[in-house]
Amino acid sequence: MYGSIMAYMVIKNVMNNSAVEKYSLGGCMIDGNEGGIASGTALVLEFSCTFVVLFVGVTVAFDKRRFKELGLVMVCVILAATMGLAIFVSITVTGRGGYAGVGLNPARCLGPALLHGVEKGSFL
Repeated sequence: MYGSIMAYMVIKNVMNNSAVEKYSLGGCMIDGNEGGIASGTALVLEFSCTFVVLFVGVTVAFDKRRFKELGLVMVCVILAATMGLAIFVSITVTGRGGYAGVGLNPARCLGPALLHGVEKGSFL
């Protein structure tokens, strides 16, 4: 959590303001008015993509028989491919500039959300 906040502060101070606005630093803008996506769409995307990643992780990585059959390298490849596919699908579905796809890690969006909200005067 603190790492996300510190990283946002460092990146924001290093980049110029036009780049900050263009790339929305955290990529987690969930607001239909500012170029992000609607809250309901974000909730459905986060839930479904996280469910798929966890389902594959539990069925492949935590099943001892399957883990022995596939081996460590193949399990890692399958999990990485699933995460990449989830992020690709979420970006493709939204097609918005202010949304960088599902977080799959809430801390990634927490720092930018807290600090960006404080800067604009609307604290979450």
